Amino acid sequence: MLHRVPWFREFSETYFDIGRVGVVAFFLVSGFIISVSLDRTGEREFLIKRVFRLYPAYFVALTVMLVVAYGSEPWTSPAWLAEVAINYTMLQQLVGLGSLLGPAWTLSIEWVYYAQQVIAKRRGRLAHSWKLGYAWLAVYVTMNVAERVLGHELPATMPLLLATSALGHAAYQTHQGILVRAQLVRLGSAIVVGVALGAWVGLDDPLWNSLNYPLSYFGGLALFAFAFACRNVAHVPALVWLGTVSYSFYLLATPVRVTLDHLIALPMAWLTAVNLVVALVAARLLYATVEQPFNAWGRRLARK
Repeated sequence: MLHRVPWFREFSETYFDIGRVGVVAFFLVSGFIISVSLDRTGEREFLIKRVFRLYPAYFVALTVMLVVAYGSEPWTSPAWLAEVAINYTMLQQLVGLGSLLGPAWTLSIEWVYYAQQVIAKRRGRLAHSWKLGYAWLAVYVTMNVAERVLGHELPATMPLLLATSALGHAAYQTHQGILVRAQLVRLGSAIVVGVALGAWVGLDDPLWNSLNYPLSYFGGLALFAFAFACRNVAHVPALVWLGTVSYSFYLLATPVRVTLDHLIALPMAWLTAVNLVVALVAARLLYATVEQPFNAWGRRLARK
């Protein structure tokens, strides 16, 4: 939403992107929390809960987005219908398609990480899967070198974010006393160096540069570290509420923005504020009517 404010957009594209900070922190948290879940549940129970946790709200948000933003598309075209169908699987990034729901592209990468961790647990290697962070980091650096050699961009973000989740998993293992802190520091240091190297060697995306990308990534690391350090501080009700509706807000922010752009004309600052309020209200409704009941059904089914 804030990217539509000119001065903020210029700052974000040149120096420090808040969205990238959030994505990095999200994958660190995911690596940590998924480890907690898999330690407590079996693989099948974990997957059932994840399906019921992610897909129902996603289906609703994607459907709204298709109505408000893609109504003029050629709905009789087989290619377009195939793209829509693949987007409903949540795996569109894995086949080279863009996300019709904007920021939901991260969910494809999430499912790759889930699959990796489930396989690691089935093989009795879950405690050691953090080491795959080094492998994913090597893939990221290699792809950036290949970009420079071949002269065109490659999807290097995916291996980097998988390495980031591995770092979150290592943080959990360290917190549990399974890893020594030095192992976590070594993996984190390797990722910091790899991100800086990749940003310098690889081709610059039009929305990124060799300064913005690493600074934003390091900001995500710092945000996660700060939040973890504050984990024992008394809960703030407003922040707990935001955490509760965060997934629904993540899904609905873009459809709400597109809808309001069609309906009202306001100065950019006012429109951004209205977007935020409406998106939060819509997220609370989606959580109460879809996300919460399906989460409960998923837990009951998993127990059976």
